[in-house]
Amino acid sequence: MPETARTFIAVPIPATPGLRKLHQQLKEFDAPVRTVDLDGLHLTLRFLGETPWKTIPMIGEILGSVLRRYRQFSASLTGLGAFPDVRRPRVVWVGVKPREPLTEIANQLTNELRDLGFPGDRLKFVPHVTLARIKGRPPRELPSFLQEHESKDFGEFLIDRVVHYQSELTKRGPVYTVLTQVRPMG
Repeated sequence: MPETARTFIAVPIPATPGLRKLHQQLKEFDAPVRTVDLDGLHLTLRFLGETPWKTIPMIGEILGSVLRRYRQFSASLTGLGAFPDVRRPRVVWVGVKPREPLTEIANQLTNELRDLGFPGDRLKFVPHVTLARIKGRPPRELPSFLQEHESKDFGEFLIDRVVHYQSELTKRGPVYTVLTQVRPMG
C-alpha cells in the first residue's frame, strides 16, 4: 500500500432539480466541455493533495474540533460562473451562499492543518461547486450561456456534514472514498 493518498475536505452536494437541468444543458455543448458526475458533486473546503496515511486520524480530529463550533445550516446554489472568467472558461461552477460560515470553516481548517505540515492555499477561497471542465477552445456560445445564468438560483440544500475524501484519478474520472465524516452540532 502506498504511504500517501490524494485527499481533500469537502461538503457533499445533492443534485437538486435545478442542478440536474443545468448539468444536462452543459452536456449539450459536447467536447471540449466535460461535465462532472452528479453523484460526486461537492464543495471543496480544503484540497490536501498527497496525504500521509498516518495523518488521516489526526485530520479527522481537526475536522471534529472545527465543526463542533457550528450548527448545520441551509445554503443556496446561486449563480453560474467560470475560472478564470466567463470569457475564457476552463472550469464552470455554481456559487454557494451564504459564503461566510463556509469561508470561516475553510480558514479554520487551513490554520489547524498547518500544524500537520499542510501549507495554506495560494488562492482566495470561493465557495463553489464544479460542474464542468473545458479542455481546449471553449464553444463560442458558452460565454453567453454563462452570462445568462450568472444570477439564477439552482436550489437549496442542508449542510449537515463535512467529509475527508480520498480521490483516486482514473481514466473514467475521479473515484471518491469517504475517509472521515463529521457532522456539525445541532
